[in-house]
Amino acid sequence: MKPHGLIALAALFLLGSCDRARELVGGGDGKWCRIDDPGFVEQRRRQLKLPRDKADTIDCSERAPVASLPDELVLPMPCGRKMVFRAVRVAVGDALDSETAHFGDPDAEDAFRKAISGPWWGEVAGGFTARPDGSGSSTLYIGKYEVTRPQFAAMADGGKSCTQADEAVAAVDGTDVLPQTGVSWHDAVAFADSYTRWLLGQDGGAALPANQARPGFLRLPTEAEWEFAARGGRETGGPTRVYEPAPGYGPPGSARLADVAWYREVGVTPPEGEAVFPIGRKAPNRLMIFDMLGNAEELTADLFQPVRPDGIKAGRRGGVVVRGGSSMDEAAQIGVGSRREMELYLPDGPARGPSVGFRLVIAAPYFVNMRDSNGKELQGNPAFSTAVTQAWNRLVRAEGTAGSGQRSAAQSQLVALSAQLGGNSATAGMVAAIRSQLDEASAQVAIREQRSTEEQLLAALLAAGYARERAGKLKTMRDTVAAAEAGELTEANREMIRNMAALVPANLREMQSSYDYYVATIEGLGKRPASEFEQSVAVVADRLRRAGLERLLVLLPVARQHVLSARSAAPGSDARARWIREIGAVRV
Repeated sequence: MKPHGLIALAALFLLGSCDRARELVGGGDGKWCRIDDPGFVEQRRRQLKLPRDKADTIDCSERAPVASLPDELVLPMPCGRKMVFRAVRVAVGDALDSETAHFGDPDAEDAFRKAISGPWWGEVAGGFTARPDGSGSSTLYIGKYEVTRPQFAAMADGGKSCTQADEAVAAVDGTDVLPQTGVSWHDAVAFADSYTRWLLGQDGGAALPANQARPGFLRLPTEAEWEFAARGGRETGGPTRVYEPAPGYGPPGSARLADVAWYREVGVTPPEGEAVFPIGRKAPNRLMIFDMLGNAEELTADLFQPVRPDGIKAGRRGGVVVRGGSSMDEAAQIGVGSRREMELYLPDGPARGPSVGFRLVIAAPYFVNMRDSNGKELQGNPAFSTAVTQAWNRLVRAEGTAGSGQRSAAQSQLVALSAQLGGNSATAGMVAAIRSQLDEASAQVAIREQRSTEEQLLAALLAAGYARERAGKLKTMRDTVAAAEAGELTEANREMIRNMAALVPANLREMQSSYDYYVATIEGLGKRPASEFEQSVAVVADRLRRAGLERLLVLLPVARQHVLSARSAAPGSDARARWIREIGAVRV
């Protein structure tokens, strides 16, 4: 046992495992982060240039209240432990909306590997929404780290005894906290259940984020949730072996796999007798989530389904999906899109693995009662029920899309025919099936049109942003030339002026073409249904905010006004020129 562990055991013995002892060894509210947020402590320790044995001198950071749905959320646990979660923001337009994302590994080499980890389409949304009607940015909370041994031990006996938790903390040297591995899928589900019930028993679950009148609950992440978080909240990750660390954890841009993950060829072996490494030592991803790749591979809530070439998962289900790869895998097996199947049972009982661990997400019920202004639960949720109905009807009617009038007329005729036939004839059943197929087709059209409007709006903003960048470059060129001409021209200055003059026409063409594209796209958006466009504005704003693209986000209000102007009247040349001036005048 390490010296720190011996000191911890002595403290626990002398102080009778009381709260004061836990504070001394990393429990309680004072220094809990050494055990439960070691990535934060290690970063602060390096910033302050402190030795490893001074980790306990670092204060745990202040945390925002749960009601604000903060970027980082800390939940209490028994025995002085805590669990830290990170927010994953997902842009949704209404109560039935979600983000469609492209998951899996596009670099899978052959047909067999593609059937295991090839590209597939999925939907993701958070359980906690910005507004009571389910619209606006939704939030999914996922563990900042894999569940650790001290945390797992804290829930032994449902959190009633701290003996195992105290021993697990005492075994930790500094911030060398190991993830809990060797667990089965059933163990992970039981842990989430036990932890949820413990939290609900603490002031009615007040520490948990709530969806209206119902507090959230803990569970394993779905595959889509896990990969969306692993990608840093990106709809598509492109090459799955490009890694973007969080700011402050290395130079901006792509990182090496060894910077973010523990795996077989990393050149270091795990602690003696262990299959995994301490958590929080590699760089986190752009959402400040640690160890999504390598170290302990992670259980999910989903059963394994092979992937078909069309990006749809096959209907046959097998064991449980584990993600991320482990410290025992080679680099080629590590990636945010890589997945494998783990059996649920072996002949001697539930399947486990020496490097299999898990992390949790905080989810929420979908249909819940609302609260009044005093926080009291009411029966029903009229605002949300209305929002769901409106979202459903929007999809079914697909107003403003090609053929929407004909589909609406056909639907009305089918409703009338159903009423005439009654519900007992075979013909009535056929009519009902046709109505269902027509509703599905309309919804598919509406979703495609909604996504198209969002992409057009993004394209307009990108064009405007590029035009502004070209305009800035032209101004810099002209200012540089003017400054050079104001002084005594050397031959080097003359050469510089000639080179810049040669670049001006190309930059001018690019600027003008980009502004032309912006204007044309705005005019097209002005022809889209108002409700569809406004929903797109909200979704695009969330996506830009999540991606940190503030330079495009500040252009969005101006672009929205231009679309409203285009809707009210066809813009003439004066209006187009004014739009360009207004875009150019936005201050970033």
